[in-house]
Amino acid sequence: MKTFKPGASLMTLVLLAGAASAQQAAPAPIAPPEALPPAVTLFHDDPAIAPPARVPDGLVQVKSVFLDAAGLRRLVPGQEVLLSPDAGPAESWYVDSVARPADNIRIVRCRHSTDPTGYAAFVTYDDATAMTLQVASRRATYRLQFAGNGQYHVWRIDPATLPPEGMPLAPPAEPPRQLDPSDDDYVPEGYGGRNPGGCNGGNRVLDILSVYTVEARDAIGGTSAMRAECALAVDHANTAYINSSMSTRMRLVYCNEIAYTESGDQNIDLPRLRDTADGFMDGVHTTRDNVNADIVQLVINSGSGLGYCPGGAPTYAGSPFSTGAWWRIAVTYTTAHETGHNLGGGHNVADGGACGPSYGVGWRFFGTDSNGYCTVIAYPTATYTRVLHYSNPSVNYQGTPTGVTIGLPNEAHNQRVLTDNDNTMEGFELTRYDIYVDFAYGGIEIGTASLPYNTVAEGVANIDTPNTGAGENPTLYIDAGTQAYHATISKAMTIIPCGGSVTIN
Repeated sequence: MKTFKPGASLMTLVLLAGAASAQQAAPAPIAPPEALPPAVTLFHDDPAIAPPARVPDGLVQVKSVFLDAAGLRRLVPGQEVLLSPDAGPAESWYVDSVARPADNIRIVRCRHSTDPTGYAAFVTYDDATAMTLQVASRRATYRLQFAGNGQYHVWRIDPATLPPEGMPLAPPAEPPRQLDPSDDDYVPEGYGGRNPGGCNGGNRVLDILSVYTVEARDAIGGTSAMRAECALAVDHANTAYINSSMSTRMRLVYCNEIAYTESGDQNIDLPRLRDTADGFMDGVHTTRDNVNADIVQLVINSGSGLGYCPGGAPTYAGSPFSTGAWWRIAVTYTTAHETGHNLGGGHNVADGGACGPSYGVGWRFFGTDSNGYCTVIAYPTATYTRVLHYSNPSVNYQGTPTGVTIGLPNEAHNQRVLTDNDNTMEGFELTRYDIYVDFAYGGIEIGTASLPYNTVAEGVANIDTPNTGAGENPTLYIDAGTQAYHATISKAMTIIPCGGSVTIN
């Protein structure tokens, strides 16, 4: 795998086979303990930081800290991290993985040294870092609130006062989407998949567009803080997919401010987001088409979260829309929750249940540690802590299945619903973030895995330039072979060889 920055001159390049997909890069090898850098303390208490102007419902201010951004930036897999989000001594964590999907984004994921329910993720965008840190066995979940100049407030979820996300809305009926050959999403009937990912073109990649209001941007601490939070929310969705034994992946392809004055009611804001001609946010649909996004999310300064949930297969103009409060999208996994609704997943039975199949519900359960947990689309309570799993009877958490087999009493298998519908949603827009090149191909060329281009020049010309606020660079997949190409690559991208080494002279 090779990542190119704009302006890189490509003369002779040999790409070796076996590189990982850009959507889920293989973790870097962990060095032996004696070769690792010393432990890093990331939080340094700073009571002199001015208190936050507002702490939203369901969160409590714990303390204010200075974040060692340089130390965070230098972390490597396997390295020890000392974290103290609450009062008391710092605890030992270890870096699980580090990723840099784009030049201005860095993701660090950590595990608690002794508690298997301890998980933390940090996303840095330019000068701001977003964090979710959870030790689910203690019912303790925290986020960082950016205060500028390396200063942050640490907020903890208060389960007793946390408002639930809204009950999902049924999308309006709509006729099937019809595309003609002039549309950039058009693929001839019978010519294979539209939106692949990975070398074999078989990975489901859901492209999400996030827009946010001025009110939300100002409240979270600025543009960098917002983009870090949105990228973290998407990373949580991907962690939930992986934990739930799903090959689906989500990708943030756009994140930017939108000109919209909030109503103060998410039940009003969401239909306005979806409607294409009501005079509110109508331009978001043009942006969606331009960046080829399957899903649209509006981040606001009110509410909790709300989304559409189809009773059957998702539809292009009705299903894939949601809202989320800026302080909820990551730390309460609300983006993962609402996009789970968009894919047809329902709440736990006691809180509304299924949108479609009866088994498409969330699940609450007790682990073998006697603690209560719930899956992403179930409502958490003071007893049940939400963890990054979609209900799936084949996957355990803390020794207990996270769902119930279809056909049994209390059946709960949201993972099945999501995987049944992810292909439909992925096909809403023809991505230009995954482009394929096969030197030996001689048929119709669109740039998909089944209809690839046959020259590097075509691939480079047609791949997207990274969109505003995107969470990762586009990926160019090249089948094994050799080809002459003399030019300057003027777009940031990741190039991955497939099926063998690739030589470009």
